[in-house]
Amino acid sequence: SGSVVAAPTHIRHIIVTRAPALFLIPCGDPRCRDGGHDVTHRMIRALRSGETRFDGEDTCAGSLGSGHCGRVLHYVAVAIHNYHDSGNPTSIRFPMATLATVLDRIARYEPAAIIAGCASTPFAVATFPELSSTSAHLRTVLGDEDYESLARKGETMSTAEIATYAYDQIDQARAELNAVSE
Repeated sequence: SGSVVAAPTHIRHIIVTRAPALFLIPCGDPRCRDGGHDVTHRMIRALRSGETRFDGEDTCAGSLGSGHCGRVLHYVAVAIHNYHDSGNPTSIRFPMATLATVLDRIARYEPAAIIAGCASTPFAVATFPELSSTSAHLRTVLGDEDYESLARKGETMSTAEIATYAYDQIDQARAELNAVSE
């Protein structure tokens, strides 16, 4: 019995500014009964251990007809707030690289390009290689000239400005995703 992997339209983005929190995510399959994903303990454990970036997957325990649902939720979480408060402008580039990738995946291309511009340093790309493919995809979608203009904007933002911009984009993306799932 192979697991079913959700299409990108089923990706959920959860933002937490304070723990503890409850991380219950409904199953993305409308046919699923009594299913969902509870990643509360994994998230709380990661936050308590001081992790600032964590990912994983959770298999739905619900049922489809007489069988097991098996839909897999893949999740990535980044504690951007911790990086912003650290006062170290270099360290904020790593969660920004992750955020740029997530925004690209949910088709928020212009904010993704701005945030990628902030994150794109040789060290950040070496640490988070997915940023290179995200930037290449953004160049394809937006065109070289528009991508460069947006990335330059992110590059020139101060740490406080990019953090504020990131929080705003997270809120907007959350509102859009919530509207789609309702």
